[in-house]
Amino acid sequence: MSEEDFEFEIDEDDLIDEYASEVNLILDVLGKIDSDLLNSVITNTTKFEDFDLTEEELDEVCNQIGFNIEHNNNIVDIAKKMRDNS
Repeated sequence: MSEEDFEFEIDEDDLIDEYASEVNLILDVLGKIDSDLLNSVITNTTKFEDFDLTEEELDEVCNQIGFNIEHNNNIVDIAKKMRDNS
């Protein structure tokens, strides 16, 4: 693998940094479902459907996070909800 394989563009208004603690919590929950997901790269447009979760796994994430989540929800939007409701 070359260095080019790991290049990706960061969004100008990077909400991932702004909601880093909430995104890390979501990744921790995903990592408990599948340890490979713990070190995933998340962008402002990453959706839960990008992780190919079964309905049961998505329900588990919902239970751990405390919010209803749809497969098409952006992770950063759920992170924002988590902060707004804390």
